[in-house]
Amino acid sequence: MARRQTPDILSDVLGNTSKTVKQQDSKTAQSAADLRTPPTDERTKATYYINEDVLNDLTIAQGKLRRIVRNAGVNRRALSKSEIVEAAVATALADLEAYGESSSLALRLISQ
Repeated sequence: MARRQTPDILSDVLGNTSKTVKQQDSKTAQSAADLRTPPTDERTKATYYINEDVLNDLTIAQGKLRRIVRNAGVNRRALSKSEIVEAAVATALADLEAYGESSSLALRLISQ
């Protein structure tokens, strides 16, 4: 089922004659989405507040890790902060799963 015709409000405001604009229906939009290559690694944007010092340390670590990866002979694209944060969180969560209250993450949070 096609969506109804919508008046072109911008033309009305600018003094042009009113035209109608056909909007894409959801089935057409879905078909267009199906034509795209599905992402190989789905990611979700998440925003968290962190201390400015930690952010500066992350930037410094990014440079160090880029050199480490390059010196290891790994041929890859640039190393993003998101990849570093994801690896760090995954490492901390694996440590928490393995060691529980004795994990580095738990001990750090307890000592704060």
